Amino acid sequence: MKTFFEQFKFDAKRLLIRNFSFLFFSLLMPAGFYLLFTKIMISGTTAELSKLKLSYLGSMIIYSGIISAIFGIASLLKADRDEGFLCYLQLAPAKAKYYYGSLYLLIILVNLVAVLILQTLAVLLNSVKLDLYQVLFSILIVGIGQLPMVLLGTCLSYLKNKKH
Repeated sequence: MKTFFEQFKFDAKRLLIRNFSFLFFSLLMPAGFYLLFTKIMISGTTAELSKLKLSYLGSMIIYSGIISAIFGIASLLKADRDEGFLCYLQLAPAKAKYYYGSLYLLIILVNLVAVLILQTLAVLLNSVKLDLYQVLFSILIVGIGQLPMVLLGTCLSYLKNKKH
């Protein structure tokens, strides 16, 4: 378990501190889109707007999950494979299973943070009514729904680049 936590700390620093573009596209861009399309570029009746604010919240949660899981994990795994990091992990005492496990856990945690950020924006700035059950249920659904997306991102990382 200590090996997993060491790998987790290493990957967290690498993914969250040194990779601003990942955080931007996973957290800030969905929040920005949510605010843009629910506060600035809006028209309609009050009932239509409240329905839009809630449905667009779900859309941005899905968007954040897709961006972080598919594009984030796929590009990170592809870069690590191309740079030989995965070959090094096969030789090191900390095997690749800790590497994949820590990356998957990080991606899921980042997406859960995105859910909380988006829900907080929806409640505080757009007066969307969410009760505790809805918040917890959406966190559970996102946590479970993120697994296939992460695995799809892993599969996409194995695609070859066409060289000219």
